[in-house]
Amino acid sequence: MSRTYSGIFGAIVDDQYDQASSAFQRNLERDQLLDFSVGFIYVSTYYVMDVSKAKSLDWTLYLRPFRADTWYIISTTLSKTNDMVEWIH
Repeated sequence: MSRTYSGIFGAIVDDQYDQASSAFQRNLERDQLLDFSVGFIYVSTYYVMDVSKAKSLDWTLYLRPFRADTWYIISTTLSKTNDMVEWIH
């Protein structure tokens, strides 16, 4: 093994547990360590809307759940993240 794993995956590799049910990230290195089962539950999300009664489409609908101060925090965070990414490159 070329690296040390932590958490539940590390506990399985270290023989503390025999199996676990989780959404593990699967890659080539992990495939060589453990046997993964094939997923059998697939979840899809569908949205149903009655557009026959709508007079017009409101493009600002996604803004309404948040107050102005929340949008300020979100925009500040995105701005600082962008500054950091530019600084790293």
